Amino acid sequence: MMTRRAFALGALAQLRTKPNILLIVTDDQGWWDLGIHGNSVIETPALDKLGAASVRFNRFYVSPVCAPTRASLMTGRHYLRTGVYNTRFGGDTMHAGEITIAEVLKKAGYKTALFGKWHLGRYAKYHPLRRGFGEALTFSQGHLERYTHPDQLNWNRTPVEARGHISDVIADSARSYLLANRGRPYFCYVAFNAPHTPLYAPDAYAERYLKKGLSYSDAHMYGMVSHMDAAIGRLLEAVDDNTIVLFMSDNGGVSKHFTVGLRGFKASAFEGGVRSPLFVRGQNFRPRTVNAVTAHIDIFPTLCELAGAEIPRDRKIDGVSFAKHLRGESPADPNRRVFHIWDRFAPSLRSNALGIGGQRYKWVRGQLFDLENDPAEKVDISAKEPTIAAGLRKELEEWFADVTKGQVFEPVPIEVGRDDENPVEVQASWAAISEGATYTFLGYDWDSVEKLGVAKWKLDVVRPGLYDVRVSYALAAEAGDAAIAIRIGGAEVTARIAPSAGPNVFAVATMGRARLPKGPCVMEARATKPEVAINRIWLQRT
Repeated sequence: MMTRRAFALGALAQLRTKPNILLIVTDDQGWWDLGIHGNSVIETPALDKLGAASVRFNRFYVSPVCAPTRASLMTGRHYLRTGVYNTRFGGDTMHAGEITIAEVLKKAGYKTALFGKWHLGRYAKYHPLRRGFGEALTFSQGHLERYTHPDQLNWNRTPVEARGHISDVIADSARSYLLANRGRPYFCYVAFNAPHTPLYAPDAYAERYLKKGLSYSDAHMYGMVSHMDAAIGRLLEAVDDNTIVLFMSDNGGVSKHFTVGLRGFKASAFEGGVRSPLFVRGQNFRPRTVNAVTAHIDIFPTLCELAGAEIPRDRKIDGVSFAKHLRGESPADPNRRVFHIWDRFAPSLRSNALGIGGQRYKWVRGQLFDLENDPAEKVDISAKEPTIAAGLRKELEEWFADVTKGQVFEPVPIEVGRDDENPVEVQASWAAISEGATYTFLGYDWDSVEKLGVAKWKLDVVRPGLYDVRVSYALAAEAGDAAIAIRIGGAEVTARIAPSAGPNVFAVATMGRARLPKGPCVMEARATKPEVAINRIWLQRT
């Protein structure tokens, strides 16, 4: 009979045979922003070395923008199934019922951690710690406002201060985690925010490319990539031979200095907008190039297979494991399809970024391309091959009907009164606006509702009681005093407000106290003068 000690030792040995997994995702780095992909100007020695030692996927596809890719990456599902439909306005929130790769791997015995960009839900209910991650140094916005000494990070939901550049902060924190957890299997998701705007490359890196004659924007973007490459190099030094390393980007490129002939950029369905690098190194995978079509939704089932984890059976998993490609056992599938869609507000078959591709042919908004002979998508052959074009269009329509069935593309209700999020901060960008109100977009935390007519938010009060209400507002001196009224369900609070120090300086006004019943409700804000702008509202249970 096996003793308890022998059983424990056997279980420990089994855990140690599981591969560690390091998933590195960059932000807005195009397929062409790598030396190994033919860019002779950019300097990416660490990533080029990783690529040379990896299985490299030439036809790996992601979504046209970031939050949709991240939702598919975490779930193995087309992002429109997950509740995500936007990169802001609350549309970057993944439904609480989704099962993430972190949850699956955690259940299989893995330690799990996230370092960097989350962008799948800013409120407590949707935080990475509730999505399978045991630790998280993260931010929920699409990008940070300060890349040097970033001030929007939290460590396990506690705000923290950080010094240095964000790429160094992310990489060095992740490196420390990897070194501390070598004794057991881990899944470490490292999500850089570079080279996404704002363009804040360290001076030495930007100057390197300005001297090469690049434009200001491309010099800073290339500088951010090279700086991040050095950080990734330090990160890779911390992994052992039992680690599977995956490297990819979250959408197509933005830089324009060199595009390797691909058409389109981020937010488009052309190749330049949806092709991403994918390098996979580890487990004695023989370095080689794979030309088979693969996609972000395939990462989930692939990691499950490599880790010996069970794939959820209670929902549709759209991805297909490419583990056989890693082992050199599987040819390209001529019937594989990848779908591309993106719209700023609500997806439709009229969206600007709309397409479907396969191993050879690709349909983009009425145009058909033969990628085998025309990878640059220069020649529309839809008139020559109408049957193929019509067939792909029909497949796209059927797919769209499937992934949008039952979905509502609007922000989820914001929970109010949680013990772990009190006060709750209601951001302006989640509002539905009317009566002349407008949005000003200044980077997530600084978005505001201007010319305040009417702004409405959906709330869900999880604990009834008395709540203090405060509002962050701006009001130019020449407008004089004004008043703001906030109605939450049947309760209303009002306050007179004096001008702030200027139209871009936000002051905080205490509105009063409201009694809120439990359950869903609508919060509505109005002002007596159109010059009033609001940035956020705090609701704190007393």
